[in-house]
Amino acid sequence: MIDIRSCNQCGLLAPLKDFQKGKRKQDGSWYRRRKCKKCYLEVKKQYRTNKRNTFIKWKKTLACKDCNYSKKTHQNFTHSALDFHHHNDNKSYSIGNMINQGGFAWSTIVKEINKCIILCCRCHRERHSKE
Repeated sequence: MIDIRSCNQCGLLAPLKDFQKGKRKQDGSWYRRRKCKKCYLEVKKQYRTNKRNTFIKWKKTLACKDCNYSKKTHQNFTHSALDFHHHNDNKSYSIGNMINQGGFAWSTIVKEINKCIILCCRCHRERHSKE
């Protein structure tokens, strides 16, 4: 007999294989999520989009520590010119990868950001050329 489950988001009745796998249970079988694969992936995509938009909105309020490049000081400011510089050689992850590839909680990203100083791309390259 095939186990049937109802998606708690769209109400789709489908076999368990149509639901995303979660962690393994103690008996070795897979836990199946309560959202169908389509709904689960849509929720995940929306989460990543929201995280990226929150990050960009916050990044637009920052300024370079060395030259003060920011929205207040430059008319053609772009947030993508600001980099996170790990100044104590304590880099665990790249901030950009943490934001774009997913899989990291916002609290983990904030911990990694707190290890960094904000530099514009020019100042960042100058610092690395001196090291």
